Amino acid sequence: MTAKAQVLETVGKMPDEATMDDILDQVVFVAAGDIAGKEVGLPSAIPIDETEKQELLASIRQSQKDFEQGKGIPIEEVRKEIPKWANG
Repeated sequence: MTAKAQVLETVGKMPDEATMDDILDQVVFVAAGDIAGKEVGLPSAIPIDETEKQELLASIRQSQKDFEQGKGIPIEEVRKEIPKWANG
């Protein structure tokens, strides 16, 4: 599925009352899951419940704040660690 098709499908499933923030959160959430899944060889659509979704979105927002403040780990180091996370 193309990225455009994935976004259209995601937005199409949302209620008509969804705000722009809701839509952006959902698109970022889907993209983050897709990117993270590809890094460790997982399928792109991993179902999670609403609590897990909200926790992930909060984590993404906190990560964005940390990044803006110059905190974080270089991507090269993260890529080295991902296989360890996937294999327990």
